[in-house]
Amino acid sequence: MHNYEPAKKFGSGYVLETKAIEYYVKLYLPQKIRRNNSKVSPYYKKDLSNLPPTLIQTAEYDPLADDGKRYAKKLRAAGNKVKYICYKGQIHPFIVWSGGALNKCKNPCNEISIFLKEQFKK
Repeated sequence: MHNYEPAKKFGSGYVLETKAIEYYVKLYLPQKIRRNNSKVSPYYKKDLSNLPPTLIQTAEYDPLADDGKRYAKKLRAAGNKVKYICYKGQIHPFIVWSGGALNKCKNPCNEISIFLKEQFKK
């Protein structure tokens, strides 16, 4: 996790806690592998050109929101087609709660469906 503002501001009290993220990273990565390895995250690949169209969805109150936004920006800079959506008023697990009363945004699952249909009708 990076030291971006949302990570600091929303790292406690918004379901996905900073301490939990750190714990998951330790489980996922053996100590000998660095987090900025391109095999761990495609964000760190030197060449991100010629990738398929990408949909990135983030939540306004997610400590990882900036990671998604920066990745979308990096993909665009490499010449890829990217659709980036930040769901206002939402927290990290918003997509699994998309049909519930807590979600006042467009249904993110519908957005995924629309995006995929657009890609396959070509």
